Amino acid sequence: VPCKMMVPVMEKVESTYGEKVKVVFHDVWTDEGQPEGRKYGIRAIPTQVFLDADGKEFFRHEGYFPFEQLDQVLKQGGVN
Repeated sequence: VPCKMMVPVMEKVESTYGEKVKVVFHDVWTDEGQPEGRKYGIRAIPTQVFLDADGKEFFRHEGYFPFEQLDQVLKQGGVN
């Protein structure tokens, strides 16, 4: 399933970027995660929402997102 396929991708993001990028998972199918799902307008899972340092969304992707493509988005967003 795409959600489980994203786990090693996000782990690679964490190991590659360390403190420069904060990876947060929200299970929008749980009571605890539903408020975040509504807040970010999640319609499909997995959804990756990229926020800048000010908390503003600068990119969104639905479905599996390979590290190489995700890495390009982060670099375009100013993460080095």
